[in-house]
Amino acid sequence: MACPISVSKFVGTVSLGLLTGLSFSTSAITIPALQLLPTATTAARSLNEVKRLSRRYALRLSFLTNSCFCFAWCLSSPRRRHPYMVWLWAFSTLSAHGVDFWFNRHLGFKNWVSAVIRDVSHFSLTEAKKDEDLVVVETEDEVNGETVQREMGRERNLHRVRAWLSGIALSIGIVGLWGDKLYILFQITQSLLSPLKSIPGPFWARFSNLWYFNRLRKGRFEHDNIALHQKYGPIVRLGPKHYSINDATSVKKIYGPGSKFAKSAWYDSWKHPAQWTVFSDRDIKRHSETRKRFTSLYSMTSLVHYEPFVDRCADLFVERLNEFAENGKTFDLGYWFQCYAFDVIGNITFGERFGFLDEGRDINGAISALHKVIMHSTLIGVYPEWHPRLFGILSKFKSSGAGGRAYFIKFVQDKLKLREELGVESEGRTEDFVEKMMIARAKDPEKVTDYHLFIMGQSNVMAGSDTTAISLSSIMWHLLNYPETLRKLRDELDEFTSQGRCGTSPSFKESQEMPYFQAVMKEALRMHAATGLPMWRTVPEGGAEIHGQFMSEGTVVGINTWVAHYDESVFPDARAFRPERWIEAEAWPGKLKEMNQMYMPFGLGSRTCLGKHISILEMSKVIPRLVQEFDFVPLRKTWRTENFWFVKPVDFEVRVKRRIQRS
Repeated sequence: MACPISVSKFVGTVSLGLLTGLSFSTSAITIPALQLLPTATTAARSLNEVKRLSRRYALRLSFLTNSCFCFAWCLSSPRRRHPYMVWLWAFSTLSAHGVDFWFNRHLGFKNWVSAVIRDVSHFSLTEAKKDEDLVVVETEDEVNGETVQREMGRERNLHRVRAWLSGIALSIGIVGLWGDKLYILFQITQSLLSPLKSIPGPFWARFSNLWYFNRLRKGRFEHDNIALHQKYGPIVRLGPKHYSINDATSVKKIYGPGSKFAKSAWYDSWKHPAQWTVFSDRDIKRHSETRKRFTSLYSMTSLVHYEPFVDRCADLFVERLNEFAENGKTFDLGYWFQCYAFDVIGNITFGERFGFLDEGRDINGAISALHKVIMHSTLIGVYPEWHPRLFGILSKFKSSGAGGRAYFIKFVQDKLKLREELGVESEGRTEDFVEKMMIARAKDPEKVTDYHLFIMGQSNVMAGSDTTAISLSSIMWHLLNYPETLRKLRDELDEFTSQGRCGTSPSFKESQEMPYFQAVMKEALRMHAATGLPMWRTVPEGGAEIHGQFMSEGTVVGINTWVAHYDESVFPDARAFRPERWIEAEAWPGKLKEMNQMYMPFGLGSRTCLGKHISILEMSKVIPRLVQEFDFVPLRKTWRTENFWFVKPVDFEVRVKRRIQRS
């Protein structure tokens, strides 16, 4: 499979070829030709120009070669770090820097290093002009012809030695490149002879994951994926071994309870290389055992205990909206939804808000760091073997995705340390997640360990804000763009309030009894699911048949939530926001079952999002209040989103005013 490692080696080898050609032509053609010039002065000037340019380009070509092979070495797996790359690097360095120093050793090491740095670096036109101004123009009488002849001989010998050494390095590189070509040829042959070769898809996706990587990089893959299925059918090739599926009958087989389809290696990039987490764990048995330790914390029956945590954040969120209503300023509602979701998850997990709603800013750059983590994990997951090799280096840079993950690891560890200092005395207050886990750990330290406490905290913090904020944004965006739906929802809320079935701040139980509100939430999450990439799974031992096509063991398949939600065979007029479809389907149990089977905003089966009920709780508590108390006016008729696993709106700018005056 063609990849940046092979490309890097190819570029480095081509650079060596240019270096060899430069040195050979200079020694065999250019310098001998200078001897034919009519005067010593002209020959001296020409020789100086040849020396200057050949030195500069030789050092730059060598630098490019060494950089390419160092890059390839760092990215290669241990078994592919062949010693030939070290020998090539050594001969390349000797041919350029070694030879150059030997023939210019009279300058002294420090002066030579300064000259190398100057010649390798990029010269501006101004600097080049200064160099020209420093040239001393000698008269013909001042130039010694014999001295010029000696300098020509010396320069010719330099390039002869350089040509020999770089030629040796080039030979090594060609042999190594030939090995890579055989590997690439093997991959191409394997692709052409594969029993799955008939599956359609983009041409380049047949040979390399680079096509998929490039489409992901553009951040619009949910739309690309839908278009690909419309063009090619229910099974589409996205890579040499990656296939996107759009088939309702395959959902249960791939994601259903008891499925042997484990998560693919793409999920390895969503964790520290030395750790495992609930979300990224590819071990089906271990994941099942871990999930059992946490299930009670996230169950529907536990939600009533967490409702006060959500109420406090919802009250503060409403206060912030009142401030915006009073000052008339525009603001990004999507950003404030994330502040709300972050503070709720902090309250539920650690018993305290993180302070996003209090301060109205990205505290310690947490939201920015989370975005970098998600982008990094999404892209590096295409080549998961790179993740452990790059993580150690990139984690030292705070601006990187790996640095963002390191930040959150420390953030959670610090929060847990502070929370443990408070102990488990919970008299007079609601137990948070950490406290419940600490009590369970005290009862059975072997079943619930410190690491289980850590991965619970990390999962909540890193996965608990984006998904909920996106879902909240989707609900409000569609309500604002469909005034009739907004009117119907307000009528339902007014009816429930007038009948005494709910207050101005409906409880979770009360909101669950509102059929139109439930339909609005469900339809908004269908129209704009939080995740927008295939949920990759690996075909288990023995292979499996999907939509009549046998998939061999190790093949990677996945269904994209957006593709499923926009399947016209399941959701007629799928691009229309119509909450009524869910209410109407209740009269047709078979149709409703089919719709629910393809409805997957929180995943499916044993891998269903643990925080699903908490996310629904957050939406159920705040949306009715916003709809009743405020009027929002979006500044744009469309919004822009970025899809790096999470399909996040980035410009949900609005103005707000109150509908109900505060007492």
